[in-house]
Amino acid sequence: MLIEVSKTIKAARKSAHLTQVQLAKAIGCAPLTISRYECGQRTPSLKILAQIAEVVGVSIADLLGGCDVVYKH
Repeated sequence: MLIEVSKTIKAARKSAHLTQVQLAKAIGCAPLTISRYECGQRTPSLKILAQIAEVVGVSIADLLGGCDVVYKH
């Protein structure tokens, strides 16, 4: 499941036309942290997943379930 979450975070970020730096700034973490989430080296907490989902415009379920990511804004 970790691999799928990392892929969906990256896909959602790219669909929202955000860089890792922009996403990191929006949720208040370091860009390296976003990179580690996307590479599967770290697992984001549910709180962080909620923040990522809000910023990129998808649901937490989309991030966890690996659904097709569609930018909702």
